[in-house]
Amino acid sequence: MIKVEKDPKLLDIRTVDALEIVQTSSKPKLAYLSKILIALLSYGGVPNEFLLDMVEKALGDANSVFSSKRAALRVLVNHGEKDGFTAAGMILSGIPLDETHLQNRLSILMNDEKKSLKGGRIPIPDSYYLMGTADPTGILKKAIVGVKIHDDLTVDPSLMKGNKSILDFRHFLDRAYQPRIKGSIPDKEQGVQLKLNQWASVPTLGQSMKINKDNQKHQVKKPKLVILSRSGSRALVNKDCLVKMAEDMGFRVEVSRPKRTTELAKMYGLLNKSEVMVGVHGAALTHFLFLKPGSVLIQVIPLGTDSPAETCFGKPARELGLKYIGYKISPRESSLYNEYDKDDPVLTNPKGVIRKGWQYAKEIYLDRQNVSLDMRRFHKRLLQAYDYSFKKINRQISYNQTTDLFKLC
Repeated sequence: MIKVEKDPKLLDIRTVDALEIVQTSSKPKLAYLSKILIALLSYGGVPNEFLLDMVEKALGDANSVFSSKRAALRVLVNHGEKDGFTAAGMILSGIPLDETHLQNRLSILMNDEKKSLKGGRIPIPDSYYLMGTADPTGILKKAIVGVKIHDDLTVDPSLMKGNKSILDFRHFLDRAYQPRIKGSIPDKEQGVQLKLNQWASVPTLGQSMKINKDNQKHQVKKPKLVILSRSGSRALVNKDCLVKMAEDMGFRVEVSRPKRTTELAKMYGLLNKSEVMVGVHGAALTHFLFLKPGSVLIQVIPLGTDSPAETCFGKPARELGLKYIGYKISPRESSLYNEYDKDDPVLTNPKGVIRKGWQYAKEIYLDRQNVSLDMRRFHKRLLQAYDYSFKKINRQISYNQTTDLFKLC
């Protein structure tokens, strides 16, 4: 704040007694790529050699911090939020790189830089982002530059060159991950697994499958079911009961507990060979993109999550060509049933609770709710998925014969 006093000699002139200077934007920061941006750029046609060249340049700087002031300054400025600017000031003031404190800071930041590069955080040379007013005079023409948002987990062909759809993205995933998983299991071991897992005896549900006696003489394939297990909120409390029911029904069952550090290629290898995936509403269901079109996704929908369940996963799954089953739990299947009175709006009117504000509703329905499935009620939906997937993998059904099986979805 700059104070300005009145000049008594200028009686007819008005002056201000205060002048406030407001900074409209901070100093531009260096821009970075991310794993998502790298995937988008690669899919859009940016040569991999160009991206690798950026990585090599950044890695070269990280490896040269102890011998090159220029490289050291770049790394320090990139990590300015971690006392990097202080260390950079020391170098600019003439302190040599072999000074003990600088050596320590450079060693730490060099390791951070390498970890960032491994995670896809690649600095873009001579590229910055601005916050605030970039054109205060209003001379420049207005324009919006950025990634086009299509919708949740989908691709709008009208916004894509060549009318590419979500199915094209699915093929892109195949090209990206199949080469990585083909050599992950030795051929001999893979053959043993194929014999043990893919081929099994005829299921016991004779009344539902209606397999004729000639077919019973031959071994048939059993559909594979993957259950995504959550920890923390929206956990499936009676998961073991679901596993037993599915195995008794005839599924080969595998429970997966994906973490943030789980390699995507591993999840692709698991789900790409599965016929059915079951999971409670949550971010992990994004893995449905690894299911082959024609597979089944069963989403368990907790109280108060009807809208995001449909928007985030139901609609995108159908657009990908999956057979989607949304299972809306009853109040008795929610852990909230034991916390609130039976006539409380939290149980009887979730939409009304959501109207009070999403943050308020989120703390109840997303952060504090677990699920205990009513197995008798859920059995009907799981049997739908089993009937369809069994007939499909054993070539007893065609894609145009699935309407009746999913009329309750």
